[in-house]
Amino acid sequence: MSPIKVAVIGTGGFGTGRAHAYRNTEGFELACGCRRSAEGRKAFEKQFGVPAYEDWRQAIALPEVDAVSVATPTAHHFQVLLAALQAGKHVLAESPPAVSPQEMQDLISLAKEKQLVFHVGSNYRFAGEAQAIAQALPELGQVLTAEGISMWGAERDNWHLDTSLSGSLFLSVHYYHIDLFLGFLGDVESVQAAYVQHPVQPPMGIGAIILAFRSGALATIHGGIGPGALGSRLVGTKGSFENSQGFTLYVGAQKKDIPVKPLDTLKRDCEDFREKILGNLDWLPDATHHLKAVTVAHLAWKSAQEGRRLSVPAGLP
Repeated sequence: MSPIKVAVIGTGGFGTGRAHAYRNTEGFELACGCRRSAEGRKAFEKQFGVPAYEDWRQAIALPEVDAVSVATPTAHHFQVLLAALQAGKHVLAESPPAVSPQEMQDLISLAKEKQLVFHVGSNYRFAGEAQAIAQALPELGQVLTAEGISMWGAERDNWHLDTSLSGSLFLSVHYYHIDLFLGFLGDVESVQAAYVQHPVQPPMGIGAIILAFRSGALATIHGGIGPGALGSRLVGTKGSFENSQGFTLYVGAQKKDIPVKPLDTLKRDCEDFREKILGNLDWLPDATHHLKAVTVAHLAWKSAQEGRRLSVPAGLP
């Protein structure tokens, strides 16, 4: 089988990490990169020994490129993904994949029409916490509540907090837990959210979301800029799970540490992309899941602006 030749659009920190993952994943060949900065292009070419272009259209137009991997700011995803699909390329969009439900619907429709793969990069689904929750879930009984916290250090590249680039704080900082909780708890019935400016470092922000699930579970997700923190806690009718100093399951008086297998999560995610391109995995269910996650994040931002609880459409695919 010939290798799948991939172009990485946006070769900053995460894009470079994804390029390494393609290099380390059987079945892929890194074809080129793309970055606006001349210094960044030079560094990428030196590191990987492949060309880097200033204009992403040049990379997409290369006939040898089979797939396009997009790691630009979220607001730029849509135009690149749309052009790549129209050019007949499979696509991977880093999470979050789009800034609106309409963008997601348009991309899914075009990928189906062109019979191409639209994969959303979800490497965190293979991280230790997600592994541990999956192991704990059968012993929790019916989940009653879930809590998530995601705080990013102030030194992080804060284009994520520029809504013209990220869509909203909830589409950047909170998206990990929205995706995670939808995967484990099912569909959301309603969303209520609040957002305030950081008291010390404006215009950075802090936000909180309350999600009411159709299963009856209630989840809270809060996060923003502050001392780095990422973790979850779930409480069910039979037990509870928490991620504090390790992953722990409590059932009655019993406490159980949950072992997890260390994984190269980006490589594992690239393997899923490869299997979808080869036709061994269906890409549509996962893309539909992300349509729901983007919808929830989009409604959370609207809820915070309007100061009211919003219903999530029950008719999402």
